[in-house]
Amino acid sequence: MLTPLISSQFVTPFKFWHEGRIQTGMQFRNELFQSVAEFALIQRQKAFELAWQLAQQHDDEAIVMTASATHYCVWMKIRSRDRCLAC
Repeated sequence: MLTPLISSQFVTPFKFWHEGRIQTGMQFRNELFQSVAEFALIQRQKAFELAWQLAQQHDDEAIVMTASATHYCVWMKIRSRDRCLAC
């Protein structure tokens, strides 16, 4: 399954406290996600590679990407986060 690429206009961003620091999160389709990494537009291939690697380690539905006018962001479902070694 391919990692979904979502326009950042269709997600609801928020901040939350976890492990002693403020984290970036977003809501999409009644699911909560945590930002794993951000990439500049010219780093598109790196963003997709990271999303693919994480999707191989976790449930395919646990990983999504957003695209804005300035960057790509890879997200992981918060429920899946605790099993992620890269986060």
